[in-house]
Amino acid sequence: MLKVQDHSEAAADQPFAYRPRQFARKGNISESKVWKMLASGELPSFKVGRARLIPASAIDNLIAGAGK
Repeated sequence: MLKVQDHSEAAADQPFAYRPRQFARKGNISESKVWKMLASGELPSFKVGRARLIPASAIDNLIAGAGK
């Protein structure tokens, strides 16, 4: 039997990763800008099958970097 750790409800509602289109909406930037950032290595990503995914933590890093 798989044992699941108890997390807060807020964390459970948040995905661990976003597709580029979802990330663009969440970050209020264009999807083409997201793809450019992925191509330059500015945004981390990984693939699951054919899907390109961006870790949810990249949103926080993007916001933190914007204040610099």
